[in-house]
Amino acid sequence: MARNGSPADVIPRNLRALHGALEHSVTIQATKLQELMDDLVVRGSLTRAEADNLLGQLVSASKAYSQALLQVLDTVTETATAPVRATAGRLAGTAGAMAGTVAQSVRQAPRLVPGRGRSTTKTASRSASAGPAPAPVVAVLPDLSTLTVPQAKSRLAGLDASALRRLREQEVAGKNRKGVLDEIARQLG
Repeated sequence: MARNGSPADVIPRNLRALHGALEHSVTIQATKLQELMDDLVVRGSLTRAEADNLLGQLVSASKAYSQALLQVLDTVTETATAPVRATAGRLAGTAGAMAGTVAQSVRQAPRLVPGRGRSTTKTASRSASAGPAPAPVVAVLPDLSTLTVPQAKSRLAGLDASALRRLREQEVAGKNRKGVLDEIARQLG
């Protein structure tokens, strides 16, 4: 099995090696093999002890070969998916950081607009004549149950204490993952 080279080179080589190994192998169901051995014993070609010994050797060799093929398949799968997982992890981290920045900006927005956040009679009379006040911004909580622990941790960045407490309740009622709960506790202080 090839281990050197870029994933673009290694994956096709390993798949060709696996394909070649499968082309030269034979798969027989254990029950069919047992039936064949029983038939040979009935015909007198083998004794029961010889048949059992032969069957044990064949099954043992077959299992060892199957394990070797599965290891090759696992390596090919790992080689193929590692870059995807690394990219997804970076993207999730970046998206989580951006979400935190947006949430922080939304929380600070009332303080950045002149006249907002201060209680004066002038602004109170202006807002009364301007119509109803805009609805307060409600943070949309991420659905942590569909995320991996690292993805969930990155989505917690920048959330306020109230949102973190609600997410903690959801996590305890749902998957109850220690890593996620520890991160929420860390951010709550």
